[in-house]
Amino acid sequence: MVVEAHPRVSDEPLIFVVDDDVVMGRMLSRALAQLMDGVRVRAFADPLRVFQAVVDHRPCVLLTDQEMPRCTGVELASALRDRLGPDCPRIVLVSGARVSAAEKSLFDAYFQKPFRIAHVEAAIRRWLRTSHSGIRAVDVGASSTVHTAPTQPPPSAATSRTDRPSDVPTEPPPSPSE
Repeated sequence: MVVEAHPRVSDEPLIFVVDDDVVMGRMLSRALAQLMDGVRVRAFADPLRVFQAVVDHRPCVLLTDQEMPRCTGVELASALRDRLGPDCPRIVLVSGARVSAAEKSLFDAYFQKPFRIAHVEAAIRRWLRTSHSGIRAVDVGASSTVHTAPTQPPPSAATSRTDRPSDVPTEPPPSPSE
């Protein structure tokens, strides 16, 4: 199932959301489309349908859940990085599942559920602002609770991502006051 959360316009940046929970995928897609004017968002319930769509449509960011039937988020990220190399989009894991440090290294950012959509939005805006595509994005500022992580080439799952920009966030656990 593919859900368009924003009308298709060819010069707008494209974000893919992959979650087998159709309701969660739609909610995340719609939230991003509403928060980020000028961005198209497509939701996919089947991770295996994403492979060809990424090749055909070249999204700038792909958000994925971890625990899905037929293909986990880690398997999806590994396969896309292996297939696309340096042309791979930014890949973000949004999941309640625990993943190892080696698995996290496949992602440009990791947000543990429950997460704040504003943190995801801020990361995407930073990436759009620093891309060489001429995309304009409004700076929303970084939350003090968003931490940075190491950096990115598009390697296989067995290697570490050591050249990712220093602005790559990971979502910390919620503080007791939240």
